Amino acid sequence: MNCNNVEPINLLDEGTLRKYIKDTVRSTLEEMLLYEMAFDLKTYKDRIRNHAIEIARNWCLVRYTFYNEQFLQLRKHWMAELKTHLTALAIAKVSTKNQSDTKYKAVLSVWAEFEFDRDEYSISGQIANKFEDENIDIHTDTFATIVNEFKNEARHIADVIASGDRIKVNNYVDNLCNKE
Repeated sequence: MNCNNVEPINLLDEGTLRKYIKDTVRSTLEEMLLYEMAFDLKTYKDRIRNHAIEIARNWCLVRYTFYNEQFLQLRKHWMAELKTHLTALAIAKVSTKNQSDTKYKAVLSVWAEFEFDRDEYSISGQIANKFEDENIDIHTDTFATIVNEFKNEARHIADVIASGDRIKVNNYVDNLCNKE
């Protein structure tokens, strides 16, 4: 028997083989991009720390416009600022399998460092200078109410960030002044 005359056995046609290779390469590249562009947990928590105070400040300023119409002209600006900070954290990728759960726990961990979820005094200390810069009296019942609302909303804000969804972030901020 002459081996030179034997034709190769073709188990896959060329089109199927090309599709398999293309799908494999695409999947591999997508996975590489996901993990190359993803932050490790420590770096992600650092990012949360960098945005946390601005989130608290802008959240409270937006809520303040619900109680005081004098600052309505600034509401859109403060909402845009809040959306920017929330979105930056929401769209960031973390190099773990369970993005949402990891991000939620990371946000809560940083919130605990700032005591955002349990101490009105800590929250007041973080946001008071911004309110004073805007000529808003911090020695009022309204200020105290807003600080308490932020404390009570901290876990929900973490959930919005963990969703990773820009639309959810935008809807959350857009509806912030509709909450009573």
